[in-house]
Amino acid sequence: MKLKFAPNLDRMKVNEFESMENAMAKTVTLRLDEETYRIFSEAAKAERRSIANLIGTSALHKIIEQQFVDEAEHTEILSNDKLLGRMKKGSRDAQARRGGFVE
Repeated sequence: MKLKFAPNLDRMKVNEFESMENAMAKTVTLRLDEETYRIFSEAAKAERRSIANLIGTSALHKIIEQQFVDEAEHTEILSNDKLLGRMKKGSRDAQARRGGFVE
């Protein structure tokens, strides 16, 4: 599947995510209840990898999935003139610091 960037996000190359593997590792402490730990542990064993690798890889894939759109969705967005107009207006309003956040 070819990934395209959502129009409203900063442009990042997918291979930048891949190059993160070569960066110096950071340690994160995570508190899990027993049931969640068991689920992670069983999944990691089934895939023959560590729990840390399973969680890190899964979290990274989820983030990528949320930040990027597939080609079909990207085409749909670009073909919707009304949506594009609203997005452009929103971008102009944000640059001019008009409007506010809805709570």
